[in-house]
Amino acid sequence: MSLDPSRLLRWHLWLAEALAEVPGNDVSCAIAAGCRPLPLVFRLLLELERLLYGYRAKAVTDSVEAELRSLPPPPADQVDVVINLSGEEPLPSGRRVLTPLFNGLPGEIGVMTALANDQD
Repeated sequence: MSLDPSRLLRWHLWLAEALAEVPGNDVSCAIAAGCRPLPLVFRLLLELERLLYGYRAKAVTDSVEAELRSLPPPPADQVDVVINLSGEEPLPSGRRVLTPLFNGLPGEIGVMTALANDQD
């Protein structure tokens, strides 16, 4: 997994744990050099939602920096699949690089932009 250091979120950890449970999978974490943090207004909206609806611990958008940074770094040789959640260019090296896009934008920024613009 390739992650943005400004967005080390619980859902990333859950994804890493789920992938690691599959026999034969070795999960590692590379922290991208660049940062594209969620805009402050989106972080405030998430916090407001937690307050209004009474959401407590273990929300998908909680920061879990220590846990993700404790995952092993990628091996020196090429990995089979890189899940690029940082949106960083140039792409990390791997036989296959998956960069999920949400409404054409990588990462949570695309999701939040879609929500703000009332898009699916």
